Amino acid sequence: MNILGHKAREYLWPNRRKLEAIVVVGSVTLLILYQFFDASSFVTFGVEENILIISIFTLIFLEGMATEVSNATSKLQGEISVLADQSSTSELKQILSEYIEDRRPNEVKMIEYSASTVDTIIHDAVVEGANVKILVKHPNSTIPDNQPSKILNQIQTLHSDLNAPDSIQIRFYKPPAALRGRKFDNDLINCGWYTYQMSDERGTHLKGHINPTMLVTSDEKEEYRNVNEMFDRVFNSLWANGETVEDLYNIEDPSNDAIASFQDWVDIKQCHDWIKTVSKKETDSGVQA
Repeated sequence: MNILGHKAREYLWPNRRKLEAIVVVGSVTLLILYQFFDASSFVTFGVEENILIISIFTLIFLEGMATEVSNATSKLQGEISVLADQSSTSELKQILSEYIEDRRPNEVKMIEYSASTVDTIIHDAVVEGANVKILVKHPNSTIPDNQPSKILNQIQTLHSDLNAPDSIQIRFYKPPAALRGRKFDNDLINCGWYTYQMSDERGTHLKGHINPTMLVTSDEKEEYRNVNEMFDRVFNSLWANGETVEDLYNIEDPSNDAIASFQDWVDIKQCHDWIKTVSKKETDSGVQA
């Protein structure tokens, strides 16, 4: 979705009565004055004068509309959108999918946990030709313990659903999950947070999709710069120190059953080349190694 268009609807719809009033009042005023002057015995207008009067009131009407549009623009450019949650069925999913379709970003960077709720976003980005870098949690460092299979099943899903594209890079990070975010070129950042909860039944567990999330575009100037610096700092650190899918496949005698099952899957599927592709690294000069 066009973010500006989406926010415009949020502003203009509640103010539709004001815009309707401008149209009605302007039209009625013009009609009354025209009838008054036309019926007056002491005032007569020729064609040129009538055209001038209509033009004046047209300009007044347009000025009123322009004022409202200006107010809307100021409001839109001065806000950061905050959405109630980050779930895969939420409004966020539609906004990001439509944004990708409209803008066709060249690069998408993602900080996820299992990435199981962002299938559509990844798929849309790949279809539109973007290079996608995805950070997911390392299967040996998850909370709770049942997450490794979920994470590695998602890696397998990316392989099968996207027909093994070479435009994806995947790495695993080990530090505790904190920031959950996606960056589209240098134009749009969507980010929220992972939070930790404790219960007798589940112990310490993670929450992400139910937390609020924000959308900030480069139109927001200073706000965007601040969020961008934070996102880049976190992403670049996790990416530089992350392990690749190939690293995971090459672990000898893994203590994690999910990793052992993943290694078997790679051998059965004979997708070693794909594993190398999504694990490709770049040298300091930016050339893929």
